Amino acid sequence: RVHPDDKEKTINDIKANHEGKTEFYENIHRLKHKDGSWQWILDKGKTIFDKNGKALRMVGFHTNITKQQELEHELLKLKVAIDHSPISIVITNIEGNIEYVNPHFSEVTGFTYNEAMGKNPRILKSKLTTPIEYSKLWDTLLAKKTWRGTFKNIDKQNNEFWESAIITPILDDKNEIINYLAVKQEITKEVYLKEELKDKEEMMIAQSRHAAMGEMISMI
Repeated sequence: RVHPDDKEKTINDIKANHEGKTEFYENIHRLKHKDGSWQWILDKGKTIFDKNGKALRMVGFHTNITKQQELEHELLKLKVAIDHSPISIVITNIEGNIEYVNPHFSEVTGFTYNEAMGKNPRILKSKLTTPIEYSKLWDTLLAKKTWRGTFKNIDKQNNEFWESAIITPILDDKNEIINYLAVKQEITKEVYLKEELKDKEEMMIAQSRHAAMGEMISMI
């Protein structure tokens, strides 16, 4: 009934315990249920030996851990998705100190995971964002609401960059704030492109006005 992919390791672990190489036997494998489904089993036990050291029997128990394994699998998928996400993800504690950043955060800011741990996100703060704006941000979060906005930050090398951010409080089952989650997208190119288009538009308007004025003077 043991799943074919798990059988070899299961048998080897049992043999190792029979031969006295391990004090206890422990193995996680899939076991075929009567209904045809596969259930994840935590199998624990030990071999009973006679006075001559001959293996007589095994005693132990099976624990169905299917739900735990499925949860771990879902968490693993979530971790892989976050690690490969093209956006920066930051989790802080209630004091605002960083507890997690994904790889994209390091790509954008230049700060490694270890360098960011325990630091406050203000390490990215530029002079452009005013204390009033930060005060509004915290007022929103402490009211257990989601804040949306943009920052002009600086990276580890003091290079400026723009980010669009969504920051939200994470609540426990008592509706108390336990963490803060920030999801941020770098928009530096978009901001500069918008500014460039705005400058061009203003230049075209100015040129149009000058042309109209020149035509009017010519008519006069």
